Amino acid sequence: MTMQPESTSLGDLFCRRIPFKVPKYQRAFDWEQEEIDDFIKDLLVLYNARQNNSHQPRKHFFGGLVSIKQHIPNSYTGNLYDLVDGQQRLATFTLTIASLIRTFESLAREAEIEKDIDTSQTAKSYASTTKSEYLEYKEVVNSQLQPRLRLTLSKADRLFFEDLVNSRNPKATRDSHKKLQAAWESINKKLIGKVLNDIPNSSTAQKLNNLLNLRKSVIEDCYVIYIVSEDRSEAYRLFAVLNDRGRELSDGNKLRSDTLELLEKHERQQQLAENNWDKILSYPAQENKQNLQQRRSKLLKMAKKIFTV
Repeated sequence: MTMQPESTSLGDLFCRRIPFKVPKYQRAFDWEQEEIDDFIKDLLVLYNARQNNSHQPRKHFFGGLVSIKQHIPNSYTGNLYDLVDGQQRLATFTLTIASLIRTFESLAREAEIEKDIDTSQTAKSYASTTKSEYLEYKEVVNSQLQPRLRLTLSKADRLFFEDLVNSRNPKATRDSHKKLQAAWESINKKLIGKVLNDIPNSSTAQKLNNLLNLRKSVIEDCYVIYIVSEDRSEAYRLFAVLNDRGRELSDGNKLRSDTLELLEKHERQQQLAENNWDKILSYPAQENKQNLQQRRSKLLKMAKKIFTV
């Protein structure tokens, strides 16, 4: 099937194309602080444009995303989108949306204490609608609708990411967790904090207005080229082309991805390989080189044996 590229805002993407899932063989979250800071600077440019002239907002292009569409019978949405390329951006956007929701809830409580009922109700309403439209969706579980995140990361980061988004203060046990934690803290401090304190001594109502402009900037002014395919091979060919120009994967992440992709149709062996790689990549960086040398040969031999049977 031919790929279907489209230019879409982030908000429209999250509303129409759900849920997104990062396949288990994709690398874990890997954005460094420099990339998070660049992301925040881009959003602040969009926010300032709206503050200066709400009738002429700026738009910013955040690159391309590639996913594989799967039809999932008996699910509430009917589809699942395996995210082949774009995990880092969508994960960071999801953290931003979660931070917006948490701050709306905080402003609602603040306004309620100040007896500003209108501001409190408005903040509560935006917290609720932002969560239901952009962060979560409903899935049927045991004949009941249950909330699920619109983006699920790969196994190594999935639970940590869910706990982080839901403000459960998870404990980081691997490098990718620390990077997610750093991204979350930077978004709250350098983006949300800056927006709330944009006007010195501002009232809760003014803070809410600033936050609403930031919400519009995230939802309406951030654009991507989204490419969806139902052909796995086609999607991976495009992924390889796009990442030729991107930041090179670490040796460990590259080997992990290649090994698990080779084992895609061999579930038991893939699970064993996945467990090995997750253990290796959870070690501190100075230990990884030795462990990679010891285990990568074993893992790749496993894959080679399967394909020569």
